[in-house]
Amino acid sequence: MTEFDLSKQEIKERLNDMVWSFSRLNSVGKCAYAWYLHYIAGYPEQENGFAQFGTILHTTLEKYLKGELDLFSVSEYYQEHYPEIVTCDFPANKYADLGQKAYEAGLEYFNNINFDFDRYEILGVEKELKFKIGKYMFQGFADAVYKDRETGEIILRDHKTSSFKYLKNGGISKTNAEHFEEFKKQEYLYCIPLIEEYGKVDKLSWNMIRDQRIIEIPFNEKEFEEAQKWAIEQIKTIEREVLWLPDTSSSYFCQVLCGQRANCPYKQ
Repeated sequence: MTEFDLSKQEIKERLNDMVWSFSRLNSVGKCAYAWYLHYIAGYPEQENGFAQFGTILHTTLEKYLKGELDLFSVSEYYQEHYPEIVTCDFPANKYADLGQKAYEAGLEYFNNINFDFDRYEILGVEKELKFKIGKYMFQGFADAVYKDRETGEIILRDHKTSSFKYLKNGGISKTNAEHFEEFKKQEYLYCIPLIEEYGKVDKLSWNMIRDQRIIEIPFNEKEFEEAQKWAIEQIKTIEREVLWLPDTSSSYFCQVLCGQRANCPYKQ
């Protein structure tokens, strides 16, 4: 027993009242105990440099797509506000300064940004989404939703700060395939309220900022249904959980990425 323990009844009540999200479903697999501390016990998460880097990129992109920044001011905004938002140190690496590398990748992206506002009508930026899967309430935020003025297609886009390895034919390498499946599940869940609002979603896309690349796939009905089944299965798995055991198999995750590293007595 630890100071974080709650009764089974208290846990059940909090799960019954929970509004779910993709991140809540996906993160439980990384460490059930960290999930318990944050989403059930209610302990705030400790930030890290990678997450803060994502925040400054998303914030800057949001302002650009909403027309609050133009081609000439977007890079300036990024440089000015980077030190205010990215306050955590990046982990040490003997091959590179990860913090400097991240900053330069963002700067290069914004120095070369050129979204085609003439072709694409922006339907939503950081669009709040509320929807149900079965009896469960969900919420999320779509980074951007566009309509192609030429084809009429509705496009959902997510901005990603991770970097992939690519095959010569442009496909994603096997080492990143599992990560990409997570990307798809998230966007397919977001398609639920978007289809209700717009009648369809034609394409899912990812703005791979570090890679200076757009990944785009057509909407697939089978994968859409599979994502919803996965969501329900994840919730039922969480509802059956009783041990909330820590996963200390990755010292890097425990020491650098885990949002509960300041609270966890099991940290390696």
